[in-house]
Amino acid sequence: MRLHRRLSVPGVFRRSVAKEDGDSPLDPFIRAIEVGRFDGWVGGIAPVALTVVVAIVAARLGAVPALAVGAGFAVGLLVACLAWQRPRWRAQDVLHGYANGREQSWRRDTGGPNPTADPVAAEVWLGVHKAGTVPQFYRAIAAGAAADEHRFGVELGRMTDGTPTDRALKLFAVEGTRFRRSGTADIDELTTLVEELPRSPLRVDLESWLALVKSKRRWSLGQPDWLEPLEAEQSRSERQPLPRGRRLRIWVGRLRPVLVFAVGSLVLGSFAVRAAGSATIRPEYERTTYAIRGDLPGLDDQALVRALPGLEQALSSATRAVEGPLDEAAFDDVVSNSLPTLLWTTGAIEVAKPADAGSHRVWEIEVLLGSGTPASAIVTFDGASGPRYLYRIDAAAFDAVRAAGGLPPATGN
Repeated sequence: MRLHRRLSVPGVFRRSVAKEDGDSPLDPFIRAIEVGRFDGWVGGIAPVALTVVVAIVAARLGAVPALAVGAGFAVGLLVACLAWQRPRWRAQDVLHGYANGREQSWRRDTGGPNPTADPVAAEVWLGVHKAGTVPQFYRAIAAGAAADEHRFGVELGRMTDGTPTDRALKLFAVEGTRFRRSGTADIDELTTLVEELPRSPLRVDLESWLALVKSKRRWSLGQPDWLEPLEAEQSRSERQPLPRGRRLRIWVGRLRPVLVFAVGSLVLGSFAVRAAGSATIRPEYERTTYAIRGDLPGLDDQALVRALPGLEQALSSATRAVEGPLDEAAFDDVVSNSLPTLLWTTGAIEVAKPADAGSHRVWEIEVLLGSGTPASAIVTFDGASGPRYLYRIDAAAFDAVRAAGGLPPATGN
């Protein structure tokens, strides 16, 4: 089901606009103003596709790279919206500004809302608001909306035309009703009259309406610059600001692709990071601890946690670099020559162990991260004072731990 924004345009357009199956000849034209490229399938598919890309990055590389990619995509979507939609937004400003100005005038001058969206409501309104109780212009507009030709002629005949403003309003009532019914209007005489009017909200409304008629003519002829009259009007006219709530709804609609992507990527990206982590990281790791010996240029805790499963797997295929256990002197010598190091104390849980460990249980793994150090780790078995052995481990797992500490990949492993 397609949803469309609703717009009240008193005296000229139907209240429900941009309808695929509307019975007003102006519905397709209004829809062309309201619905742009990013309001159709492009605006629906592009945010979803980019959200999926962010989720994939989050699952494979983590939250930080995903945020960077997502920020880039968001900026790109915003720039695309501005580049492609700005002319249409300017036209929408005139359309909404005109609608708001006439609606406010109707309420101010008649004491109630515009009834012209429904012929029956217009008939009722005419019955309630007797001649002389409201400006005659509004009775003529309501009679035209009621589709009663005789009454429309009577109410139109009661309008005066002694001043340029009176003549402009009378002509506007005639051509506005014609425009609403047929989508065409003769605006030459009204254009001349409007140019003679003093600057006022009424003149701004009439100039906006004339721009809409001109734009409608170009649109009907298939001219590519059909929005130009509305863009020009938006640049030179000062309209009454729209209510804050309506402005917010308009901008939410305009930036919908960016908002959909932002919300979707945050939700789906977070889920992807959590799902990827839960698929590879054992919950028991929360019962282990790690520490750093020496100095690291930086430490990404999340990256380190993601590197631990690889380190455990590498331990199961590790080979001894030195046959016997390290005594205190040898241990101190190896560590002092291999700083910085990562100490992962796993004593509280069972982890994979080297094939030659026999019945021994891994207690602590100290990865030797120093520059020029081969991919190595000292494994302590059975307790804090248990035997220690030096092992060669998988280079990829070793580099993942180095990267988490802010170190470049090792060479010569």
